[in-house]
Amino acid sequence: ACLHHLGIAQRREAQAAQDNIACQLKLAADPENPDLLVAMGIICIGLGRHEDAVRALEKAVGLDMKNAGAHYHLARSFSAQGAAERALVCFQRYIDFTPGKSAGDYLNLGCLLAARGNTAGAIAAFGSAITPGGAERREPWNGAGYVLLAGAYAKKKQPGKAIALYNKAIRL
Repeated sequence: ACLHHLGIAQRREAQAAQDNIACQLKLAADPENPDLLVAMGIICIGLGRHEDAVRALEKAVGLDMKNAGAHYHLARSFSAQGAAERALVCFQRYIDFTPGKSAGDYLNLGCLLAARGNTAGAIAAFGSAITPGGAERREPWNGAGYVLLAGAYAKKKQPGKAIALYNKAIRL
């Protein structure tokens, strides 16, 4: 089994290296293409080359400030580098520029905010994941949303709300 997994990992690494070369060739012909720059950033993230990813993705943002994908992958790369504050800023921009945001987007934002100590912001984000516009979403991750929201209320020393939300998560 270990050799099988090693083989899979080696094939993925070889494919990423091929994708990297192909993307570099396309960028040589069209260096101002934000979509190619985002693709290069994603490839670099996959190869663990986060500084290269940041350079490509920041250039993409410079060419197209509203490129939600560039902001999302910048957040991923900054997070992997331990630059939580920069990751949060990029993820908030991703949320701002993403039409039809998913509950998962808000759950991720809430987790980033909670990790930075912004409990009020986390509560708002978790609430948006569960009840956008006041209408409860029936989605698979609602249970996780209620648990995360309950944890944020517990941190704010509001045990009554926390317990009610934990109970709601259990009932889902």
